[in-house]
Amino acid sequence: MNTFLKSSFTSAVQTFCPVTLICCLTAWFRDPRSTMAPLFFPELYLFLVAARILDRLLQKISFRTYPAYFLAELVLIYPVMLLFARLGGWFQFHLENLTVFTVLYAILMALVHAGYYLLSRKNADEINRLL
Repeated sequence: MNTFLKSSFTSAVQTFCPVTLICCLTAWFRDPRSTMAPLFFPELYLFLVAARILDRLLQKISFRTYPAYFLAELVLIYPVMLLFARLGGWFQFHLENLTVFTVLYAILMALVHAGYYLLSRKNADEINRLL
């Protein structure tokens, strides 16, 4: 349970909050009177569950370096995210929107992975110190 709280739950919260904020701000800047689609948040939650399942599957593969793992996850989850975005109508699929969405996706994934990488290094250093 402790591992779940440190990894899965934290990852979901770290991702859900910025994505929700970005989507709300984007919708507001485009039309201050608009409201978000009522199914957006359940769709986003289902996407995060699917991403977490894919992440767990990737963790079973032995990667030589952490950047290789990061790139594999980035490439594997991206089409799933696009599928959810397309089916959920999160944005119109124009080149400009797709570019912005892709850049935001890459930045958020990099920030989440950087946080976990630093946390795992800190935990490893603490274990080594205790030994």
